[in-house]
Amino acid sequence: MTGRDPPPRYRELLTAVLAGEPMPVCPVFAHRHHPAADQDGERLAEATLAWQARFDFDLVKLTAASTWQIVDYGVEDALDPDDALGRRRITRRVVTVEEDWHRLPRLDPGLGFVTEILRAAGLIRRALPGVPVVATVYGPAAQAAKLAEAGILAVHVREAPEAVAAGLRTITANTVRVIRALADTGIDGVFLAVQNARAEAFTADAYAGFGLPGDIACLEAMRELPFNILHLHGDGVHHGLFRHRLPALLHMEASPGNPTPEALLAGGGLATGPSPWGVLSSGSAVEAFAEAEALLTRLNGPGFVLAPGCTLPVCTPEANIDALVAAARTWRRDRANRLR
Repeated sequence: MTGRDPPPRYRELLTAVLAGEPMPVCPVFAHRHHPAADQDGERLAEATLAWQARFDFDLVKLTAASTWQIVDYGVEDALDPDDALGRRRITRRVVTVEEDWHRLPRLDPGLGFVTEILRAAGLIRRALPGVPVVATVYGPAAQAAKLAEAGILAVHVREAPEAVAAGLRTITANTVRVIRALADTGIDGVFLAVQNARAEAFTADAYAGFGLPGDIACLEAMRELPFNILHLHGDGVHHGLFRHRLPALLHMEASPGNPTPEALLAGGGLATGPSPWGVLSSGSAVEAFAEAEALLTRLNGPGFVLAPGCTLPVCTPEANIDALVAAARTWRRDRANRLR
């Protein structure tokens, strides 16, 4: 590539970076929920495409409602206007006693609310043929925590592990079918959200015993897709459980209880960036640019994708997102090397 050639973008750029090739610019993406629109496949696709049209990311993430995989079990939810991330509030759960885990049904991804998200995935794929598209899928243990009344999952893991295991086998089988159905839409990958593999929720041993098998099954179902992301949610994540089972990218919050971005980058692909609860959502555009540029300078190596460590609050200023993108677009490795 000469100095006059335009830098690569989208699929070409992401493929090269994940292959370890040094590139003159850094891939960048950010995602948010789309309240209300996320209840209809066509509206969710329109909102996602408008988000992409506004910021022109190198990767598009289909962010369905956080309840999208559990409403077909009988969970009820409602729009929550007070939630900063645009998530829905669960108003009825389906697991209260041990026996409820055994009652969870086999779900068909060709029926129910899941079909709305599959429709959105297909619409986005057709509208953006040259841009990698990934879809959020919540891991089986994350779904189990939402199916159950508050605190019940942890109690049942201790007191009724056989019942929880039976429920998770059902949830896992249903999730694998959803992943395969998403793959059939032509998308490029899955953003697997693992939400309970963290110290605040479970010890590493406890999570390895009940939650990890379902996550591994999902990772295996995703393996043939080219642009997968494993998102470990929260602080104090048990990243060591996934060390040898990583898909293309590992994505987590750059928080005090998590490994440093440098440590993660040394072990494989990484997508992480400014905290969505810090400068990016509440600072100025100048501050957001400086924070992103400083991170790019620190992580001068192949395999890095610039992205906020979690979902952006819906009130995040657009100018700050523009600054994040501008930092990735204008950054050059030779410039970063001179700054070291």
